[in-house]
Amino acid sequence: MPGRVTFVTTDYVLDETITLLLYHAGHEQALTFGDMVQRSRHVKLVWIDADTSERAWRLFKQYDDKVWAFTDCTSFTIMREMGLQQAFAFDHHFEQAGFRIWPGMVS
Repeated sequence: MPGRVTFVTTDYVLDETITLLLYHAGHEQALTFGDMVQRSRHVKLVWIDADTSERAWRLFKQYDDKVWAFTDCTSFTIMREMGLQQAFAFDHHFEQAGFRIWPGMVS
C-alpha cells in the first residue's frame, strides 16, 4: 500500500515520551499514548538490550563535542543497524548524526 509508514521507536524514547506526557498532560494522557503505541500496527517498538546499550555508550563517549542525550545515541545506534535514514524528530541532533529529519520540520 503506497504511502504507508511504519514508525520505529525504542523503549527509551517511549519511556521519555510517557514521562513528559505525565508531567505536562497528566496520567490519563500518558496512559492513553503508551497503550496506543504498544498496540499500533504502524509502530515497531525496539527494546534496547545490553549490547545495543554498550554500542550507544561508546557513541556517547566518542562525541564529547556534541550535546547528544544517551537516549539519542541509542536511537542513532538502532537506526544505523536497521539502515534507517530518516528520523521523525524535533531537534538537530539527528541531522548532526547524519540522518534526515522527516518531514523536514527542523532546519
